[in-house]
Amino acid sequence: MAKRRQQNTRLSPRRERNHVLSVEVMSPRIIAYTLISKARKLVIYGLVTLILVLLAWAVFRASKYLFIEGERFHLTEIKISPEPEAESFCSYVTLPQLTGLECGESIFSYDLDEMEKSLEAYPEIKKVSLSRRLPGTVSIEIEEHVPVASISHSGTQYLVESEGLCFQSKLAVSSLWKSLPTLIPLYQHDLPLETKTNYVSDIGIKRALHLASKWAELNPTEPLLSITVKDYHSLEAVTKNGSSLLFGYYDHERQIQDYKALYTHAEKNELAVRSVNLLPFKNIPVTFDRKPKPTRRHQAVPRITPNVKSPDEDILLILEQG
Repeated sequence: MAKRRQQNTRLSPRRERNHVLSVEVMSPRIIAYTLISKARKLVIYGLVTLILVLLAWAVFRASKYLFIEGERFHLTEIKISPEPEAESFCSYVTLPQLTGLECGESIFSYDLDEMEKSLEAYPEIKKVSLSRRLPGTVSIEIEEHVPVASISHSGTQYLVESEGLCFQSKLAVSSLWKSLPTLIPLYQHDLPLETKTNYVSDIGIKRALHLASKWAELNPTEPLLSITVKDYHSLEAVTKNGSSLLFGYYDHERQIQDYKALYTHAEKNELAVRSVNLLPFKNIPVTFDRKPKPTRRHQAVPRITPNVKSPDEDILLILEQG
């Protein structure tokens, strides 16, 4: 029994080792060695961190000088696809003002994602994508809304797409407004727009839009000034030459071809089309006007006086001939 108690009071080998280590750690020599070892590690870690920070700063400065401050990647060219036309909303003149792109600035100093968002905020632009092309080109792929007519609603002028989308425009040039026909609803107090979507809701205006789209496609040389919803089955269009054309709601392609044939006939016979009824379920009464002939200025014809000999000359001639 006493032997068993003596075995219980003895420490296990593991406990004895931990006890010896704890006693040794408490000695000044061990404590000093531990502190020196930790201080050495801290110095090494600090030096490594400092070297990494200095290396990162050097790389940042070199990159900034190379890509931002240096002249290698300065903006030298802006490419727009598709190539803008004279009446495009975005051109080489307007885009630098809208985006802030300036020649001489690095192409890496611009946030192209922010530029895309700012451009897509304009109602005239449907979709846009910007990209960089080294060394100094910014490429812009842009898709614009294509208006086919204009309309006035509540005192505000809108441009209208062929699908019926109406939008205000601050980027449209004056020549674009003049080249598009104005849509006039049957009743001025009608609401021609859906207020939430800005799409045309009136069936007459929708058919007028279809006519304007087809006219621009088939007869672009003679623009329309206006298209009026005359009643619930016909549209009245006025051309730039002053011709009044009556169209139906449907079958616009055939009606435009009929008018082109009449116009060609009038041109050959030096006539001008005053009015024509192109409704498909009626005859085609047409009235012509004689084209005013250009007046020629009266030029004074120089008067030639005959060479009449005087009596004295005749007498001298007779005397010489004997």
